[in-house]
Amino acid sequence: TTTDVQFLADSGVVAKDWAKKFPHDASPTTSTMLFLVRNGNPKNIKDWDDLIKPGVQVIVVNPKTGGNGRYAYLAAWGAVREKGGTEAQAAEFVGKLYKNVPILAKGGRDATATFLQ
Repeated sequence: TTTDVQFLADSGVVAKDWAKKFPHDASPTTSTMLFLVRNGNPKNIKDWDDLIKPGVQVIVVNPKTGGNGRYAYLAAWGAVREKGGTEAQAAEFVGKLYKNVPILAKGGRDATATFLQ
């Protein structure tokens, strides 16, 4: 697969070596993750760490098949690293997070439908 930015690089719109200009070969963009919770937030979800608590179920798009799923995976990983965690701690966290995922949604619409059930 290719990224939108790589498409632009291949078309000569941005520099061919764009990925080398950012830490970890990152894309020059940001995304915001949103936690949608049940009415009244009965599980008191406020941060990433709350998503790995027992009894919490997380609905997320499959990171192997959907862009939003990849963003969620990377955001979870980055949340650990941003707090000073190691790569091993990030991997452990993501593993715990996905243990709280009862089913991986096919896409955003599927994730919304699953949440609303």
